Amino acid sequence: ADTKQPRWHLARALPVRDMSGRVVRWFGTCTDTHEQKMISNEIKQLKQRNDAIVDNLDAMLWAINREGIFTFAEGRGYRTLGIDKNARIGRSIFELYDNDPSIINNVHQVLDGIEGLKSIRHFGTSILECHYSPIRDDANTIIGVAGVVMDITERLNLEEQRTEALIREQSAISASKLKTEFLARASHELRTPLNAIAGYSDLLASSELADANQE
Repeated sequence: ADTKQPRWHLARALPVRDMSGRVVRWFGTCTDTHEQKMISNEIKQLKQRNDAIVDNLDAMLWAINREGIFTFAEGRGYRTLGIDKNARIGRSIFELYDNDPSIINNVHQVLDGIEGLKSIRHFGTSILECHYSPIRDDANTIIGVAGVVMDITERLNLEEQRTEALIREQSAISASKLKTEFLARASHELRTPLNAIAGYSDLLASSELADANQE
């Protein structure tokens, strides 16, 4: 049995006609394109995997060009927050957020060359951490802005809970330490008068015993 794997080929053909226009023969070429086809399939599969990863990433990824037009918007974070990512493509960030000067200002700063800009903003009951980075071409010219937005609400709540637990633990330790120090100080301060009382009691007892002997 023939165990050879099929190979991809590209065939091209042109008809050869006689004086009356009738096709009398064909002239063609056949090119082995198997390697190119395999590479193309690998690139396609890689893109599909990357798209799946990005689409399920728990964040919002976006990119705009120099004019502020959205050219990219992906990530599960859009679905989580109920935002239509597709409605952003082709629209201007300056129009969508004309009532949010902080975002507009951040975008302008990055377009002017600021690197690694980060901000915190509220979206309903969620707290979002926004990262801005410039997009540069081969000549190192800034041609746009890329952004990553992550919902950090749960993380901040956990940090707050840990902080409160630590404060309670430290308060309990401090209270116990204060109690120990108070008892030690009280014991020390009471020891002197108690010793005096004990000594006086011994003196009285000795005096009574002497009187009894004289009788």
